[in-house]
Amino acid sequence: MIHSVVNHRKFKRLVRLIRDHCEGSPVTPESVCVSLLERLWHATIANARRGDIGRLTDDDIAEEIGWLGDPALLIDALVESRWLERCDQYRLVVHDWPDHAPNFIKGNIAKHQSGWATSQGTLPKQPARENESEVLPKQPAQGNVLLAPSLSTLPKQHAQGTLPPNLTKLNPTKPPPPTSSEGAAPNGKSTPNWVEVEGDLFTAGVAMTPAAIDSAKRHGCPPDLVRACVEHWHAQQPGWDAGSLYTRIMQLRPGQDPELLWPPKSRPLLSPDERRTSEDAKRKQQAGEAARIQAELAADEKRVAGLEDRYGDAIDMLDQQGLVELIEAAEPDNPEFHVKRLMRSGVTATLRLVLLEHLAKEVQS
Repeated sequence: MIHSVVNHRKFKRLVRLIRDHCEGSPVTPESVCVSLLERLWHATIANARRGDIGRLTDDDIAEEIGWLGDPALLIDALVESRWLERCDQYRLVVHDWPDHAPNFIKGNIAKHQSGWATSQGTLPKQPARENESEVLPKQPAQGNVLLAPSLSTLPKQHAQGTLPPNLTKLNPTKPPPPTSSEGAAPNGKSTPNWVEVEGDLFTAGVAMTPAAIDSAKRHGCPPDLVRACVEHWHAQQPGWDAGSLYTRIMQLRPGQDPELLWPPKSRPLLSPDERRTSEDAKRKQQAGEAARIQAELAADEKRVAGLEDRYGDAIDMLDQQGLVELIEAAEPDNPEFHVKRLMRSGVTATLRLVLLEHLAKEVQS
């Protein structure tokens, strides 16, 4: 997330919309909004690369970004603050996702020519330029060598001895693309590059993807070994979370088996309904415990009030020596503690309760 987003009016509008729902939280509404938006981007990258987040239900979106309240309230707030847009074709799309998507997502959209999902419909990745065929005529190719066009075939604006760049000879810094047999692994699968592996990790939800990639490179791990770990992580779902994948990549070394040395598996994830049921049961248990404690306190206060009514006047009539004698009778094993407290602070509430309970026992016996 761009650091300046917290100063944007859209962000401030979202803060105002959810502020009342953050009461009692130990973090500020601004921090909550930063977390919601960051996880919204992660959910879009993982589940809706074209920006069509509406392919998920409102409950699924709330689950993905960690919102435990009413999903409809969250979606309305994101739409009203223009982080999401409603549309007939995709239901919900991320506002301006073609401009803000990570570079590897843009490359993926361009490669597959799937187009972006917007509130106006599907937006092409790169619209064809008008009169593009008039820029340069097609030239025949001989083997892997491109023939430079002759002056007679160049556009008129270049016919006076000034050629466009890179038309007189091959560009040594940008060789022709490899043939279908180049860049293939022995098992027939294409060898991944670091950009593709970085996209795999980010799609898996690894927030610190750059650190994991840097660690793998620093220890000499090839990209295909990292991808093998990602594939094993996917095969074991829902056994591990994204943090487990990050930990494994950080500890990865050349020659290791990608199926070994994983941390203990996480507990299975709960569905939104199961999580709400669990949270409701926990709140009911806490409410019951609080009610029980309040009842015990009320009963104890009533008992102390009854003792005070019966024996409070008798204690008030005693002088210091009488109080010392009563303390020695109430606490025969260790009267010194209460006597010192009496000399230092007088009759405290704790000491008074000890004396009241002693008088009550004497009367009962």
